[in-house]
Amino acid sequence: MNEYQTQIVVEAKKVATDIIINKVDPLFVFHNIDHTQQVANAAKEIEGYYQGRMTILDSSEIIATALKNYLEREEIVNHSQRPKDLFLVSDYTESFEASARTFFHEAVLLEKHPLWNS
Repeated sequence: MNEYQTQIVVEAKKVATDIIINKVDPLFVFHNIDHTQQVANAAKEIEGYYQGRMTILDSSEIIATALKNYLEREEIVNHSQRPKDLFLVSDYTESFEASARTFFHEAVLLEKHPLWNS
């Protein structure tokens, strides 16, 4: 894994941890941060036990690599700064915008596109 990929993994772990700790309903007692960390640690332990004789497949890495390859093949990789996200919504509400702002930690751009004529 190169430095850029390592940084993406670090940032993804931060986001995932924040979501699990701060946004997942406490009623989900099994899939909490402790369980998630236990699964990650178990995968590392299994990999260490087999000392390279067994490959642990990380589906997130496989999907990220496939997506990267697709974007490069189609020549649609964004090489500039982080783009401004635009979210198309079928119904705009202030509460949805507030939720999106909370999730992304910044203002979001929502554009209403009704699915049905009113």
